[in-house]
Amino acid sequence: MVWPAALAIALATGVAGCVTVPTSGHVQAVSITQGGASQSQDYLQPIPAPPGRDWSARQIVSGFLAANASFASNHAVAREYLTASASRNWRPGWEVTVFKNLDVPPQPALPRLSRRPASTTVVPVSGLVLGSLSNSGQYAISSAGHAVTRERFVLVKVGGQWRISGLPPRLLLTDADFHRVYQSRNLYFFDPAMQVLVPDPVYVPQEATPTDLVTRLVQALEDPPTGWLSSAARTGFPAHTKANVALDGGTAIVNLGGAAAGATEARLRQISAQLLWTLAGSTSDQPAIRSVELEVNGTPWTLGGSGSPVQQIGLYGNYVPSAPSHASFYYADGRGAVHALSDTAQGNTPQGTPVPGQAGTGQIPLTEAAVSPDRRYVAGLAAGGTAIYTGTLTQGGVLTQRLTGSFTSLSWDSHDDLWAAGNGGVWMVPAGGGAAVRVAGALPAGDRVTALKVAPDGVRCAMIVTSGAGSQLMLAAIIRAGQQAYLGPPVPISSENFTALTWYDADHVIALSQTSHGPVLDEVAVNGELLSPVPAEQGTVSITADGSAGPLVAGLSNGQMVMLASLGGLWSGVVGTGSDPAYPG
Repeated sequence: MVWPAALAIALATGVAGCVTVPTSGHVQAVSITQGGASQSQDYLQPIPAPPGRDWSARQIVSGFLAANASFASNHAVAREYLTASASRNWRPGWEVTVFKNLDVPPQPALPRLSRRPASTTVVPVSGLVLGSLSNSGQYAISSAGHAVTRERFVLVKVGGQWRISGLPPRLLLTDADFHRVYQSRNLYFFDPAMQVLVPDPVYVPQEATPTDLVTRLVQALEDPPTGWLSSAARTGFPAHTKANVALDGGTAIVNLGGAAAGATEARLRQISAQLLWTLAGSTSDQPAIRSVELEVNGTPWTLGGSGSPVQQIGLYGNYVPSAPSHASFYYADGRGAVHALSDTAQGNTPQGTPVPGQAGTGQIPLTEAAVSPDRRYVAGLAAGGTAIYTGTLTQGGVLTQRLTGSFTSLSWDSHDDLWAAGNGGVWMVPAGGGAAVRVAGALPAGDRVTALKVAPDGVRCAMIVTSGAGSQLMLAAIIRAGQQAYLGPPVPISSENFTALTWYDADHVIALSQTSHGPVLDEVAVNGELLSPVPAEQGTVSITADGSAGPLVAGLSNGQMVMLASLGGLWSGVVGTGSDPAYPG
């Protein structure tokens, strides 16, 4: 393996500009050649500095904070700052607390009680926490607002040199260091029916080699998902599977042993789908895996028993957890009748087509409409959100009142169940009949769901949750048990005061907020990354999307609707008159 250094950039400070480390480390871009094939890749990896002789306790802590960003050889250099006992007990894994900055303040002079020099001291560290990363790689934004968190390091003299004997169990990184040494990836797991792949967004450390990183991603698929998806998704890997990974250019060779040796053809196909989407379906190009060769006990496996054992992601396109493309969106006109309008409509104010059945007549006026993904069912809110109606989209379809109260949001899932926010909680209304049920969940008492959208995979739900401290955009898993459904523990991904949202693709939602300067749209990654602004039309009060290939449609406060063909484009003129446009879902 060749490791020529392509670039070295000196770090001016060790801790986000707050504390200068006497001998700073470097960030080095490394070009890597794999398996005799040309696969040049650049990795920004910190090269940390070991502790200097006679450093003060404060310098030791500052140097450690700079060095713990390096994962090389299990944080080998960072461990040089620790006592032998502390090093043995320090097992941070992937867990990180991410700070906006880290401050190691000067230590105050203490009154001398003895002529003997101190052999123990405590160095505090503080900073504004932005979020945290679990050991399974899942990122959650901080729910503590703008509170400053304080940590402490205990140091002792070892051979006349300060060393850390007590420290926090997880890594402490500034936001800049975190994004330098971690990269965003998706693990893919199956829905409970083993039909659809569900992305589980994680951050993984950029290890010393691409093989290390790919190996850890594959190992993460061997067990069921952890964290917020733990009860709602499954892996295709049989329990006690053993996987070995090698790279040959852009191909990952994954050799399965253990329980996977007796897997059926269908199970091996599921394993291949998980591997390809996890390794080749990522937006990251580090490493650039384009294909997978699956082996079972060293023997190459081919899909269907023929052809090349090297598989491309296109073979498993039907597993993609994205919404089907729809030609039309739906809205309620001024009389409360539900209409469909093509998203390619031209003209100043084109008229949509009334949907079949009672919903298209306006006999029961609806102010917000939702159509199921298979376009079999329609639902709507009565004026003021005081009642929910559902019906079939057929010529003889009638609307039936299903719930009364105060509701704000509707969303269909892939099982033809309607989800609604209101009446102090979240409700599920089976389209085929049966009583509406209040969905149990893990939200604290007093928190209120003001908007929700179920993802096309039917496993994830994005919600705007409002409490006394403001609102947060949160993700939760949908857990089904017979006719009942539950929401798993929610994970916050943004603390902006959003008012509406829509799924954009499997990895992003588009969320709307209202500010003193007008409406603001943001593309929000479900892994908790920074927001990406999207141009907003003045007066926008609602938003809907149908995948990244289709246009966004916005409902305006004046009762008109406009389109945005692409996130970087310009909004169209008025395409119709109606309220709360919504694609199926």
